[in-house]
Amino acid sequence: MPPGFVLREWDETRFDGTSSLGSARSAASSWATLGVTRDFGRHWALGLELRDHNELREYPEWENTAVFLGPAINYRQEKWWATLSFLPQVYGANFGGDPDGHRNLELEGHERVNIRLIFGISF
Repeated sequence: MPPGFVLREWDETRFDGTSSLGSARSAASSWATLGVTRDFGRHWALGLELRDHNELREYPEWENTAVFLGPAINYRQEKWWATLSFLPQVYGANFGGDPDGHRNLELEGHERVNIRLIFGISF
């Protein structure tokens, strides 16, 4: 990878064991985020972030997926950092029909634009 480029990847899966009625059920939500940034000086970085979020309401049946892509800006100091990202939904699908009326977006359970501000502290 060229000097000044940073590649970051996170992956997490969450499972819920009960429904709102208190009965046991199997549901899951999974997401992955991938980003690449270019450093501009000691404190600033500009990059591109890709985020994929999936819902499986009645596991293992896939309910929907949404993919977001957009720019991210990062500012860092020695003990803390912050990242702001603006991620419009570029693809989405409902696998049980099309309840939101958008063929290529998933707007029933996901937003059209995802704006995130993330803080971190180094210790």
